[in-house]
Amino acid sequence: MSYQQNRNNLRNMMPRTGLSSNPINLSTFDPSKLGHFPLKTEQVVLKETRDGEKPYPLRQYTAYPIYDNDKKFVLPLGLGSLERGGVPGFSEYITSDKDRLFVKVYLDPSQKSQNALLQVLEACDRKFGDISFVKEMFKNTEHEFLMRRVKSKKTGEIKIIKSNKPRSFDAYTYSPLVKVFKSDTEIIDEVEVEDETETESKETESKETESNDNFQPNRLVKYCKFKLDIDRKTGNISTLVNCKEQIEGTNKFAYKKVTVNTPSELEQYFKWKCKFRMVLYGFKIWFSKVTVSDDEKKYGVSLKILRLDVDPAKSSNTIQ
Repeated sequence: MSYQQNRNNLRNMMPRTGLSSNPINLSTFDPSKLGHFPLKTEQVVLKETRDGEKPYPLRQYTAYPIYDNDKKFVLPLGLGSLERGGVPGFSEYITSDKDRLFVKVYLDPSQKSQNALLQVLEACDRKFGDISFVKEMFKNTEHEFLMRRVKSKKTGEIKIIKSNKPRSFDAYTYSPLVKVFKSDTEIIDEVEVEDETETESKETESKETESNDNFQPNRLVKYCKFKLDIDRKTGNISTLVNCKEQIEGTNKFAYKKVTVNTPSELEQYFKWKCKFRMVLYGFKIWFSKVTVSDDEKKYGVSLKILRLDVDPAKSSNTIQ
């Protein structure tokens, strides 16, 4: 597949927002240029609880990150080696392909391309994690105040009106893009409510499946979870996946599009020690509508993989 065909495919996959879809140059990345579209007001539906007192949202708030006013939040990850991570394996908490529509990548600071992305994502975490960034998103919108639904006793008409009580921004805690793994036996609880449903994923880190003298667990502790792009109608993976193959009758190699519909199919290519590169898209800033602990609510940024180029490794094992 040619470079221009890849660019055209990537452009066709981007949402039609009128913004530039070219990937951001990581070497000149400036976190102060990060911004957002206003919260999606059309998705907010509110009602009263059974006791008729405390109003709450039925659907979560979402916004969209942008860069430098007119660019989508598109990040490139240059060619590198997958030293740890990949498609999550099946476990007590991950029982089907529907539970693993993401990949986990430990970013290796010793690899130039992965370290460049790591530095950018950590800068994004500092920007997105600032409470002033959250306040700015809610500023001058109806979401700045709690809402409630009132039914007229005379006409029976239902209206949504503002409460006089402002929403508390301090209740939100940022869920970072870059997470730190602490122990091979640790169970990591991640609450990430991003759609209409509320999901709690518990993931247990597996032991290494193959001894490797060069493996340095103390170096590979920072990781990210990147979502796979999904076709809402079919439920199949729509991320563009290209696999490096030898051109028949020659000694040359080229990336060729492969059909990947499920994580089980993807892990045949994207596995430990493979060479890979990605194009990532920050498609949503999500806010949870449930309290996790200590009256704390989460918010964060979701990254999904628009394109994945893979040069498969010979080994079939994976270090999670």
